Order: sequence, then structure tokens, then C-alpha cells
Amino acid sequence: LTAAAYREMGRLQGALNTRAEAVYADLRDGEQDWARRVCLALVRVGVGETDTRQRQPREKLLALAADDREREMVADVIGALSGQEGRLLATDEGIVDLAHEALMGGWERFVEWRQADRDQRRLVQRVEDAREEWGEKGQQNDYLLPKGLLGELRELAPTVRDELLGTAERRDFFRLSDEQDQESATALKRALVNANLREDCIKILALPPAKIFDKTLMAIATVGESLDHFQEAITPVQDALNQAWRKIREQLKQLEGHTGAVTCVAFSPQGDRIVSSSDDDTLRLWDLEGRTIGEPFQGHSAWVTAVAFSPRGDRIVSGSHDTLRLWDLEGRTIGELFQGHSSWVTAVAFSPQGDQIISGSDDDTLRLWDLEGRAIGEPFQGHSASVMSVAFSPQGDRIVSGSGDNSLRLWDVEGKTIGEPFQGHSSWVTAVAFSPQGDRIVSGSHDNSLRLWDLEGRTIGEPFQGHSASVWAVAFSPQGDQIISGSHDNTLRLWNLEGRTIGEPLQGHSAWVTAVAFSPQGDRIVSSSADGTLRLWRGGTWRDWLHDCCTEFMFHIHLVSPETDFARQACEVCKTHAWNREETARFLRAQAHILARQGKPEESAAKLAEAQHLDPEPNR
Repeated sequence: LTAAAYREMGRLQGALNTRAEAVYADLRDGEQDWARRVCLALVRVGVGETDTRQRQPREKLLALAADDREREMVADVIGALSGQEGRLLATDEGIVDLAHEALMGGWERFVEWRQADRDQRRLVQRVEDAREEWGEKGQQNDYLLPKGLLGELRELAPTVRDELLGTAERRDFFRLSDEQDQESATALKRALVNANLREDCIKILALPPAKIFDKTLMAIATVGESLDHFQEAITPVQDALNQAWRKIREQLKQLEGHTGAVTCVAFSPQGDRIVSSSDDDTLRLWDLEGRTIGEPFQGHSAWVTAVAFSPRGDRIVSGSHDTLRLWDLEGRTIGELFQGHSSWVTAVAFSPQGDQIISGSDDDTLRLWDLEGRAIGEPFQGHSASVMSVAFSPQGDRIVSGSGDNSLRLWDVEGKTIGEPFQGHSSWVTAVAFSPQGDRIVSGSHDNSLRLWDLEGRTIGEPFQGHSASVWAVAFSPQGDQIISGSHDNTLRLWNLEGRTIGEPLQGHSAWVTAVAFSPQGDRIVSSSADGTLRLWRGGTWRDWLHDCCTEFMFHIHLVSPETDFARQACEVCKTHAWNREETARFLRAQAHILARQGKPEESAAKLAEAQHLDPEPNR
């Protein structure tokens, strides 16, 4: 490089700087700032001091603007810098670039711009590179901002970060990445908590029966942790709580009075009475204490196979050999026998409006009746074997039936089939029931399983497996979140809607379970059996079990004066999630009494004050 050439280069750079400054000076104040941003967008920030040119689509530069007014200003700036008067930028078919590499070193103001905030501009550049790759990869979550880059951006104040990112696209990309990362972190934390809870529940279930207090406190504590993280008691927690609860509040009553197998059972709509049918040719009415009400209902000349209460609770329908009968609650028959079937009546149900009755029979048909015993229309024909179960939808516009031909069928009240048969069971469909919402159907089968269906006949999830013999009875809870089943293995099982059993089987019958029903309140379950008895069980949800467990040990010294972590956690769960204000106040007064005996008057007074706030009149 000669001295003359060196001097000439200096003159050229000087001329370039002078020219660029003149163009810049002609811009208005707002346009000058946009000139800086446009020029910097055409440079890729390198490591150290090394930068390179970076062409950009004109539309991408225009997208830096926040609104139409700014967009017009950016367009004017690009035009001024690239026009005949400017010639600092070059444009070609929608692409904008620096007119010459020399501009990066020859325009002193541009050099100063590039040296300022290099780290932040390089940060934005990395964000833009990630956003472009994310777009090229079909916007898959795997290509959102990596954790390291997210961490750098999170350290910035929100207003600074939004201004730095510049475009709405980059800001949206950051927010999406941030949300997805937080969701992933939350999911990972929830998975860890879930795993720990499951491990705790396994330990609880493994505790020996003699450890009932420890088992109960631990179960209560896990409910609290589950609620804290999932806003519900997850299934393993419900299992552990249910097992503890059953040790203290399982079976209520055994109802005895029939002289033969009890074939069917139903709760009254008010939940205060139970009706049962038997192969001793009678029906019986019971109160909730297990006492028979009045004399047996006599009128059938053969086994009574099915019973149902009317929606108002003032009538009962029963099915027998080839007839149906209507009864009042005194056991008096109403009207004549309903005749029309040519073989055993296997199932009966009232419509929700109470003005019609549906029956199923061994003659392979269903029949619809009015309350006078007149058949409405023709028999419902479609099954190729015995109709073993029937049910009305809650809306009263559909009827479901289960049959010995291994299928379910859906009907309208005119007797026309709706859609195709529901296929999925490999043996007789012995029991069916609609959910309270009317959008699902549960079925039980001789293949030992239950299945859940939508109204199109599609199975929901996998078969419910757990019974070791035929399932003879199924029923939904009033809330629709649980299902009870009865089986030829002599047990009842409680299920959630995912097909997982809740707790252990209900055991007590010495022969197969023929029928099951929830009380309208959901707090009781009744079952009938071929052993000639009915059994009444406590039902309810996990919240009912939690309340029972907390109340059972309300005044136990190790709950009133907790010394272990589990006991302290259980204490808080009972106060927060199980007891009402009056119950919590009683517990607090018990704590105050113990604290006073321990010589802690201030703590005792605080508990009494808290109790007084919750229940100002404890003896009212």
C-alpha cells in the first residue's frame, strides 16, 4: 500500500462520511431514529468487533413499525437512503442491503451506532435466528427459545424487553416460549408430586389394620397435598382415603326378610325408602334402618324379577313371569296385570315424566306401557336374544337396552332403533344405565367387564376390568362421577369414569350380587343378592370420606395436639377442607383446652378467640 493510495483511501472515507452525514441531516428527527434502526437491521453483530452485512426483505423492515404512521415513515426513510440523493442503501426486488461494505467503517455515525448496545443487539439477533428456525420447522414447540436465552430475556424489565425485541412477532415468540417453558416446568413439578403421592399412598395401603389411626392421618395429609397441587384428590389418594374410611364407616345395615334370592332393588326418589323384589314371589318396602314397612307385597304368582319407583315416589312397578304390576306404597295393586310379553319380564323402568313404563323380556322384545297397563305401539324388536336390562334417558326421549345377543341398542320412544347396535362385549349384556347428564351409558356383561359408551355407540376408554365373574348390575352416582357395579363374584366395586377402581371391593354378600343402586343424595348404596339379603353401604365422594375420617378422630390427642408432620398436615386439611365453621370451632376449643393444660395460656387464648370468631354461640 503506497502512501499516495493510503491518502486517497482517507479522502474516500472522508467523502463517504460527509455524504452520509448530509443525507442523514436532511431527515426529520423521527426519521433519523428510523434510519438508525434500519441500518442496524442490515448488519449482523459478530463476536468481538467483527460485523457483517445482512440483507433484509423490505417487508421485514417495514414490520419494525408499530402502526401505519410509523410504517409510512420507515418506507420514506428507506426511499431517502436508497434514492438518487442518498445511495447509502441498495434495493432490488423487495430486498434491502447496504450499498457498500465501506459504509460500515466509513460512516462514523454508523460505527458509533454499531458499537452501542452490542450485547443487547446480539441478544435480539439470537432471538430472531431462533424465531426463523421455529418457523422453518413448522412452529414445533421443540424449536422455541432455549432455556439459556429465555433466562437472559427474563432478567430484563418487561418494558425494556419489549422495546429491545422491537417487533410484535419477536415479542409474541418470547411470550409463547415463556409460557411453554413454564407449562413444561409446571408439568414436571406436577409429575414429581404425583409420583411422590403415589409412593406415599402405597405406603399407606401397606400399613397393617392395627395402624388405623396412622393410616387415616397419612391419608388425610395426602388429600391436602393433592388439593394443593391438583385442586382435586387424585385416584391413588382417593384409594388410600377410601381404605382408611372403610375401616371406620363401611357397612351400615344388612336387611333380612325375604325367603328367597333378592333379585332387584331400588331407592325411592326421596331416598328414604327401598323396594326389593325376590324369587319368593313378593316385593318388600324398607326404611333406612333396615326395618320392613308393612307386609310383603303379594300379587305375583311367580318370581318377581324387577322393580322400580315412579319419579314421584308414590308408585312401584314390578315385573314377573310374563306380567307387570303397579302398586301403591301400601302394597295394594293398582289396576290389572300388564300383559303382553310371552316370557319372563327381566327389567322395568319408569319414564322421567312418570307417565310411561318400559319393560324388557326373555321374549327378545321391549314394550312401552301407559299407567293403565295398555301397551303403547308395537313391541320394540331388534334384539336376537333375551332383553336383560332397560333404562330411560334422563330426558325421557331415548331408551337403552342390553341383551343376551352381546349388544346394546338405543331406541326412541316410538320403538325405532337409533343407529347401529353397540358392539364391544364378548358375552351377554346384563345391565345398562344412563349417566345423570344423559350423555353416557354404562353397561355390565357376562364377560366380567363394564364398558362406557357415548350415544353414538362408541366405547369410551378401555373396558373396566376388576371383577372375577359376571357383572349383573351397574348404576351411576347422582353426580355422574362414579359407577357402582355388582358381580357374580359376590362383591360390589366402585369406579371412576376412567375405569379405575376406587378402593377395595365391597365384601359382605355370600352369593352373587343381583342389583345395585345409589341413593338420590349419593351418600348410600344398596345392593341385593342371591343370598336372600339386601345390604346398605355408605356411599358418597372422597369429600364425604374425608369428613368422616376427620370427624372420627376430631378429639384424638394426636390430632388435637399434633407432633408429627403428617398429624400437623392432617389437622390443617380437616380445618380447611372437611369441617364446617361450627365443627372447626369445636376442634379449636379442644386444642385450647390441651394448650391450657400444657401451661400455654397465650396460645390457648388465641385458639379460643379463633373459635369464638367462627362460632360465637357454641351452645345454641
